[in-house]
Amino acid sequence: MIARWFDLPLYLANWGTHRLMIRLPNRLVDRRRLDGFLQAVECVDVTTSGENLIVDIQCDELEPEHYWDDEADWLAALAPLRADVLGGDLRLFYLLWLMTVETGSIEPDEAEPLPGIGPMTGALDAFARFFRLDADLVAAAAERPAGTTAQDPLSSDVIRRSLADLPDREKTTLLARVIDGDPHVGNELRALVRDRQETSAARPAVAPRSAGELRARA
Repeated sequence: MIARWFDLPLYLANWGTHRLMIRLPNRLVDRRRLDGFLQAVECVDVTTSGENLIVDIQCDELEPEHYWDDEADWLAALAPLRADVLGGDLRLFYLLWLMTVETGSIEPDEAEPLPGIGPMTGALDAFARFFRLDADLVAAAAERPAGTTAQDPLSSDVIRRSLADLPDREKTTLLARVIDGDPHVGNELRALVRDRQETSAARPAVAPRSAGELRARA
């Protein structure tokens, strides 16, 4: 119910319950891609509410960093995650997958869902600390870059080509949404351009690491 009215509700209790909900517009999220990260993750519930997707993450019996954590401080640190996801950065969901690696609830030979998660952002680091992910395991995952991320500069050439390739009707629709004050157009376009930049970037093929390799590395 709370997530119907707020984009990023957060809850924590001194007995160890930590909960974060993220509300995302359905049209800006590829549910199938998320499912690829979350199939074995038990602490996440993904539901649809109207035009939105609600990602509900809850872990119980976590040890507090301090006697009483400050919700406002955590919320400020975690707030950028939503915009990053809307901009096409899915490393948050890699961290959720990494929880299953830490608990050993997936097979050791299961491949990581992204090439890596480096370099970590402040918001990703805050998420890992909020849900008490093993710091060594996170560091092992971050040894490899994720590819393009929400913080990477977008190539002006790729931006121009991506926009030029859009059908005229789609361009008109996007411009009309800008005039109407739609706050999601920028994120939608950045995600589109980032996908294009990722596709056009020439990178040597690197075999994904397995859950077992990450655990051994940590």
